[in-house]
Amino acid sequence: MVPSQQNAVSIKTEAGNIGFGTVEWVVRDSLQIQADMDTVAGTDCEIRMELMGLPRSIHLQAQITEIWPAEDTSAHIRLKLSTDQTEDRLRLDRWLNDQAQGGTSADPASWTQDLSSVHSKRGRKTITDAFRDRRSTARALRMPVIDIPLEELAAELKAK
Repeated sequence: MVPSQQNAVSIKTEAGNIGFGTVEWVVRDSLQIQADMDTVAGTDCEIRMELMGLPRSIHLQAQITEIWPAEDTSAHIRLKLSTDQTEDRLRLDRWLNDQAQGGTSADPASWTQDLSSVHSKRGRKTITDAFRDRRSTARALRMPVIDIPLEELAAELKAK
């Protein structure tokens, strides 16, 4: 992974400690993050990590293998990823493969489900309704206003 991408990550230990930070690097079964967290090696944890270019984050299981202080108040944390072949783990492997190809998808069809789920019908309906409301409001604002005193209008209606 290119270090300048700085993918966001959140980490939660089995004890309930939560930390937030950035991914420094990822290699198949391990990753290193810098996070604002105090923990010890050997701790099992859950990771929520964004993958640049994808619409949603992934959820992984891992174990902390090393931890050492960073220059600021955060820590460098090295993690070993679980070998469970979950959907998110497969998504990470596919993303890593794409990054190895220079950031261009080696198998674009494999992302179809991820990208198509971003635009749900409910989301489209909400956007369409908002657009229609905005358009009808704009039309109402453009409609000419005729200011006729009510007495004149009443007299004209009686005459007809």
